[in-house]
Amino acid sequence: QLLITTLALLAFAGGCGGPLAKPIPDEMPSKEAYKGVKRYSEKKVIGAASYQRGVVAFSKYFNIKHQEEERDDPLYKDKYRGIPDEYFTDKKREYLAEAKKHFRKAIGQNPDFAMAHHTLGLVYIESGEYELAIAEFREVLRIKPVADNAWVNMGHCYLRQGKLERAKEAVAGALKINPDNKPAVELRRAIEREEQRERESKVRGDVPPFRPKLEK
Repeated sequence: QLLITTLALLAFAGGCGGPLAKPIPDEMPSKEAYKGVKRYSEKKVIGAASYQRGVVAFSKYFNIKHQEEERDDPLYKDKYRGIPDEYFTDKKREYLAEAKKHFRKAIGQNPDFAMAHHTLGLVYIESGEYELAIAEFREVLRIKPVADNAWVNMGHCYLRQGKLERAKEAVAGALKINPDNKPAVELRRAIEREEQRERESKVRGDVPPFRPKLEK
């Protein structure tokens, strides 16, 4: 089943401050995402229609990503027989571009649409554009300073870039707002593991890992 209820990409309390089960999305948006779309539409929030189109495109991206992962399962080898790798790559790129277009349009219509900024940040994470993602999460915090998960997602961007001190600062920002933020605690542990690996690497005299610049 593609609609996973554990990942509420867009179901933040009061706009974008509630729990996010997995800060870095790797599954389909949940049914709560569509409830959020309905809520914004009913409130006649400016930009809601563009936001909804962005959610649909982002959902299609996760659907293709799921299929790409599913085809590696021997149980589904016949289902995807003959479909080239390029199909999945091109479709993912297409749907991410479409999602960006619609979320940017929603923000253009309503610059203070915090949820649109946050979800666009998640799209940028998926495309490896971490600096752009960070900029969107900062916009969320400008609009809604208590959005602890914006700090968490920012921290994940820094971690992926290898900027551990900045990642720790982001975790501290999240926990200052919400000491019970579980994703922030999990991220802190991930940072600690990465720091431990770096210390062990220095002791062994390993060559530091090459961290390519993924921003596009």
